[in-house]
Amino acid sequence: MAGKPWFEVHWERDGIGWVQEPLVKSFLIEGERDVAILDTGMGVGDFAGVVTSASSRAPLVVQTHGHWDHVGSSYAFDRILIHPSDTTDARFTGYASPRIGVTNLWRSMEWYSDNLGMTGPIREDEGMQYRFEMAMGDYLPIWLEQKSPESFHGRTDAYARPYFLTLDIDEAHAWAAAQGFAPSPISGQKLRVFHFWDPDGNAINIWTYPGAMPDLASYSR
Repeated sequence: MAGKPWFEVHWERDGIGWVQEPLVKSFLIEGERDVAILDTGMGVGDFAGVVTSASSRAPLVVQTHGHWDHVGSSYAFDRILIHPSDTTDARFTGYASPRIGVTNLWRSMEWYSDNLGMTGPIREDEGMQYRFEMAMGDYLPIWLEQKSPESFHGRTDAYARPYFLTLDIDEAHAWAAAQGFAPSPISGQKLRVFHFWDPDGNAINIWTYPGAMPDLASYSR
């Protein structure tokens, strides 16, 4: 895939087109004022910039569902529509800086710092809610948010966000196994991914893809 751009924009006919990524596509439908964006891809590169270059109309994101490879760049847009059934899981919100619900904030801060190299905290108090920002350098931060016990019903979906990009997924997998995280086998051929869970059962996905650039990597071991 060397030399091939990550994004390709295609217009089928006037006002209807799509943004193609290696494994997914997001559709563009232009109206008189807005351009509807059906899904926002995998979160790689400047998806919002591609949309702005492709259409001069105001972007309105319409999510078909909440899977990671359909909402990856939604955080970059101001207007987002999604069915309520895809937002009822209060343990994870990923349409801005992602928030992960945890049972014990202090324990989780230590776990994310020790195991994923995240730094923090920056605290925000919202009434009785406490949130801490855990960041990796200049990358999009993750907020840990203490939630009530009623929010927890076992492990989250294995392929739910967040995803962390690594340049050497085999090394990352060996490290996760050595830590006793019981990582899943690495799956995929071009896009390769594995997952494990934090102490509260929140999925942590590690992935890589052909042509991944060092300046995009947000996880490495």
